[in-house]
Amino acid sequence: MRHISLDENGELNKWLTSRYGRKDIRKIAEDIAHDLLLATKQVKPPIDLSPICSFRHIKEILSPALKSDARLLVRDNGFLIQISKQFQTRRRFTLAHEIAHTYFYDLETSKPKRMFFGSKPNEEEQFCDILASEIVMPSFMIQEEFSKVLRKNPNISPLVILEQLAQTFRVSDEAMARRITEDLNLLHGVILNVRWLPSTKQDINSQPNNYDWRLHWWAASLDIVEQLYLPLASKRPKLDMSSLESIYNNRQPAKLNIQISEVKIGNLKKIVTQFNPGLNSLDIWVYPIIPDGIQLGSVINGKGVTDIEEQTRQQSEINLFFPTNNM
Repeated sequence: MRHISLDENGELNKWLTSRYGRKDIRKIAEDIAHDLLLATKQVKPPIDLSPICSFRHIKEILSPALKSDARLLVRDNGFLIQISKQFQTRRRFTLAHEIAHTYFYDLETSKPKRMFFGSKPNEEEQFCDILASEIVMPSFMIQEEFSKVLRKNPNISPLVILEQLAQTFRVSDEAMARRITEDLNLLHGVILNVRWLPSTKQDINSQPNNYDWRLHWWAASLDIVEQLYLPLASKRPKLDMSSLESIYNNRQPAKLNIQISEVKIGNLKKIVTQFNPGLNSLDIWVYPIIPDGIQLGSVINGKGVTDIEEQTRQQSEINLFFPTNNM
């Protein structure tokens, strides 16, 4: 989810303002989530979505095969939520997103009745993303946990904090990265997630020599997110950083000094140098994520002999953090 700014004069904003007495969309989402957590007696992470579903009259959750990621269906006395089998890795956030849609219905009637019908395309979806983030990653809890980790270890890697928070709140690294950078501005810089991927999605079954370290997702702090341009991850842009191999082979979180000239994707080099003028090298944080229990060797499968190390690499990823301050 990129940083979202909804039209202040749009129908959705006007409706939310009249209903909740605020003009700031994010503050409205914070208030709704706070009341929801209070009503379901939740004071620490991870957020349990079961009592929240009950509170919002969600009677059943199914996982059929769907073309979309999920949908909310109105039933007598409540709702049915369907979450596609294809989106189970994002199940918690997806469920919270569908819970957010229930706030556009009157639950006082025997059958939930839609209260809001207008808005530009996707505005409601954007608001539901904001509210879903506040439900599964409440801002006050994130800030408390972030501060707690830093108090214990002031020199901790920002990417280790990211991993710990993602595990604590039971969300993906991507969701948490965007939460602590773009939403809450707790980390100042750019986080890149790179994976050993083929050049295009159509090349999934290509030979290993068609693979390379490619951008999968990125997040950036609020002060630079609007300035930053990186190629679409769907295009699988290659990262021409020779140090990526040593990062992968080391397999340990670390701080790494790289040459500024190595930064060759989008306008990241420009962003980095504007905060570090005159520098030829930069200290970045790295965090390789590699499957456990792998032994080198070969395995026979239906397609012949495949090197296990190559299989491991195809399941591996590396998080990189380019700071724009002195953390």
